[in-house]
Amino acid sequence: MILVLLLTGQLLAAELGADAEVGFVFFGDSGTGGPAQLRVAKVVGEFCATQRCDFLALLGDNFMPGGVSATDDPQWQQKVVEPYSPLGLGIRPVLGNHDHYGDPAAQVQYSEQSEMWDMPTAYYAFELGPVAFFALDTQIMDRQQRRWLARGLRHSEASWNIVYGHHPMRSGGVHGKARRPLRRISRLVERHADFYLSGHDHHQQVIQDRATYVVMGSGGSPPREVQGGDDTLYAASRRGFGHLLIDERRAVLTVMEANGAPRFVQEYPVEDAR
Repeated sequence: MILVLLLTGQLLAAELGADAEVGFVFFGDSGTGGPAQLRVAKVVGEFCATQRCDFLALLGDNFMPGGVSATDDPQWQQKVVEPYSPLGLGIRPVLGNHDHYGDPAAQVQYSEQSEMWDMPTAYYAFELGPVAFFALDTQIMDRQQRRWLARGLRHSEASWNIVYGHHPMRSGGVHGKARRPLRRISRLVERHADFYLSGHDHHQQVIQDRATYVVMGSGGSPPREVQGGDDTLYAASRRGFGHLLIDERRAVLTVMEANGAPRFVQEYPVEDAR
């Protein structure tokens, strides 16, 4: 099964071509099943009707408060199928701490019976066009996963490297500094990645350092307070989502509010990366 998924990713990358344009939406902390989750999903659909969206990256806490019990858990219908199947997008998710409260293996296994849910393992990599993506399980950032990420980033020949996981490395939210296991890969990310995307803190924030850190835990959960610092380009206690549009020459980051209003737009030339 893993070999099939890897080959599928290679075929997608070949179909797009290394110089192709890639666009995707991302957010975390969505799995409430409530009206706010549906509202964010609706605005994503409206946005993607006019903008390039190749897939949706779910940044963990896909099922709150206690994860799923199995692949036939009724929450799949309420928190994935109903809000996101109308988008017509493939979903490339990662696990959050709330997902680990249930059976995280069920989220991997669900890939075998869903055309839109693509989670081959608890952490995985794929390429689309000029971008290499590294999807982490930040709840269990053990030595094996750290070594896997180090090999992948150091040997990547992509124009852009994007790492995403549930827990933030940099955040002005209530959870503050990165967990110790994440701090062990911070230098690696700064040296080899262009963007690190996360959720966990229920706000929107863009922090600029050697890499660009984006916190987007705004997919449905109630917003929480956020504090900005000297390196913060944008911070807001709002629901919404992020979008990245990338080609060989540049990346454009857009932060959208759940009312459909763009709140932040920043362009990154490729020569400024890493």
